[in-house]
Amino acid sequence: MPSSIKSMFSLQLLMSHLLDLDTFLSSLHHIIDDVRIRCPAISLSCHVMYAFLNDKVPADQDAISMSQLLILLNQENPKVLPTEAAEVSELLKTLSEKGFIVFFDTDLADSWIVLRQDTLLEKVSGVLFAPTHFKEHIPIASNTGVIPISVLKCHFPQYNIDMITQFLIRFELCQPITLALNNTALQVSPICSCPDLFFPALVSASKPDDVAISNDAFCWRMCTVSINQSFSPRFLHVLVSRIADEFPLPYLDICLNPDLLRYNRCCNVWRRGISWRSEEGFTTIIEMSESFRCLQCAVSTYDKTDITYSSLVLSVIKVITVACNEFCPSVSRKEFITCPPKVTSDHVAATVECEVLKKILLKGTRQVTEYKGNKDVSVSRWREVEPQLPTLLGVRLKQDPITASLTADDHTKIYQTTKSASRQWRAIGGVLGFTFDELDSIVREPGRHGDEDYYAAMLRRWLDWAPPNHTLPSLLNLLSALRAEGKEIQANYLEAMYTK
Repeated sequence: MPSSIKSMFSLQLLMSHLLDLDTFLSSLHHIIDDVRIRCPAISLSCHVMYAFLNDKVPADQDAISMSQLLILLNQENPKVLPTEAAEVSELLKTLSEKGFIVFFDTDLADSWIVLRQDTLLEKVSGVLFAPTHFKEHIPIASNTGVIPISVLKCHFPQYNIDMITQFLIRFELCQPITLALNNTALQVSPICSCPDLFFPALVSASKPDDVAISNDAFCWRMCTVSINQSFSPRFLHVLVSRIADEFPLPYLDICLNPDLLRYNRCCNVWRRGISWRSEEGFTTIIEMSESFRCLQCAVSTYDKTDITYSSLVLSVIKVITVACNEFCPSVSRKEFITCPPKVTSDHVAATVECEVLKKILLKGTRQVTEYKGNKDVSVSRWREVEPQLPTLLGVRLKQDPITASLTADDHTKIYQTTKSASRQWRAIGGVLGFTFDELDSIVREPGRHGDEDYYAAMLRRWLDWAPPNHTLPSLLNLLSALRAEGKEIQANYLEAMYTK
């Protein structure tokens, strides 16, 4: 207690000995009021408030609202306790900080005080997390770990849903999420402002054994720059829930609560990630590292020329970056792409920063020589593995000689450069899309003698008219055909002629 208050208190008591009892009690009441005004959070008022809550609130009532408490205070009118909402709130904050109660300091009219948090926690968690073979178990969770607040309200009718929601969030049993950002028709709690809750304890703790990243997958990573920074768990929880809501197909279960049908998806969800297989056959895995410093997105497919492939990758990356900007705005981060071993000089997978790769593509450089030391990355080879690499990186190239169309004017240069590969002209033509009958017709043409003539005629047909079933006459496709037949030297020489 401050010394000035102690001096005033002693002086008033000394003078009270000279007065009658009524005057003494009146003086004492004024002294207490003065002390309470100057130090509203002293232990005496807190203890009296705590005793008042235990005496006046029924034993079977685990929580009380601020409005109900104010009514009790005005009815009982205890002399040492305030009756104004702001002053009562300060006392409740102190008790909550000391751990005697749990006070949700929101709008004063809607604030709640939990008096018996152990009892409430046992009742709520017993329903939410009871194993399936327990009689208390109720199937109220989806396979993505999301429970809408409307479902909680149905299973806890004896409690105020805003109080239950705040209680679960305060004890970090769940994270509030908003799946449909633009859907205003959802019933949103005025306290939580989110219609859904994600419960990490309701999903698997570890990644399923059958979930693995394939060697040909497109791998995109987002990592923190500083070792002292990390992504927040809430960012991951919201991200996984939004991904599950937007991309995987619905999983229909006739035994499931109808209110949970939207949240049940054809995917695997675990504590640090999610995986699913799309209708087009794309397998996607999103996983956070144990240190929460790196998030990886891997998408694998058999046909990387499919336009829906790049569309899926870009859509997933957009959801990730939007969520990161929303929940981790102060985290400095960089984006990377992991290229497969077949495109590096030492045939070992290398990770290249997206910004570096974008600059290289815009410059038209063929090698990433300044990155990863001896693991030089052949951009042209990478383009064969990832035909839509510029699209995935958001790069618009002007005129790339690798993907530019070839014409009949290129015939002489191509033939003279790759003539030594003419013995495999049939195999190369097959890779370019020619059928056996079309290749036989080249042999039957008059004036053709030997593999070199056949190879020259096949190239001319491909450059002149490119039948519908053939690959488009581009340098990229021709390089792929040559390398598929082991003509690496001829392919490299031809590539150098066009890109130098």
